[in-house]
Amino acid sequence: MNRCFLVCVLLAGLAVLAPAKPADDAKRNTETRKKRCTACGLMTNALATAASTKREELDQFKEAKEEAIGRVQKAQTRRWLKQEYGSALYAAVEDAMDKVCALPQLAKLKRECEWVREDREDDLARAAIDGTGTAFCQAQLGDGGACTEERLAEVAREEAQRRVLEAAGKEKAAQEDQAAAAAAKGRGPAVRRLTAATYSDAVLDEDKDVLVYIHAAPASEPA
Repeated sequence: MNRCFLVCVLLAGLAVLAPAKPADDAKRNTETRKKRCTACGLMTNALATAASTKREELDQFKEAKEEAIGRVQKAQTRRWLKQEYGSALYAAVEDAMDKVCALPQLAKLKRECEWVREDREDDLARAAIDGTGTAFCQAQLGDGGACTEERLAEVAREEAQRRVLEAAGKEKAAQEDQAAAAAAKGRGPAVRRLTAATYSDAVLDEDKDVLVYIHAAPASEPA
């Protein structure tokens, strides 16, 4: 019996130490690539939004900038002014990239986000600016069909829906704040001229603190 017990324990130990089956490894690798693909799609989406926002900001001053470039005589200075637009755009994307893995939509994919960003920041920034995020993600994670164009499109749709719901939530919260502020303002100090019709509503309301001033008009002189 002791011999059987030892043999069973030995076999159990060998089972624990036995390497995973190739099929299990392949499945885990596929799941990892899918998660990284989702993270990549969300990252390029967020960075492209940052680039678009900065581009709109820069375009507001584009006409004035072009006029300034036209007045400059030196070709070297003109080239520098033209390059300033691209530099500002790239700097905005770089700043967004430093924070992208901390975004709420990437909270559960932080490790995958950091993997995508590592040693790929320049290519990732260029993809966000050029609008080639799908091609970038497929180039990095497309092996084995884990990061298809359809999958990335689905990620983009879900992110768009999330933003719509987020915007609606912010708008509703703002409306509620405005309503609360209006209600609070209505409960604030106010001066009213009392008449027989408004006296009960203004003075006898127990939910209000009221201070009443009584002014006696001078008696009219006899004719």
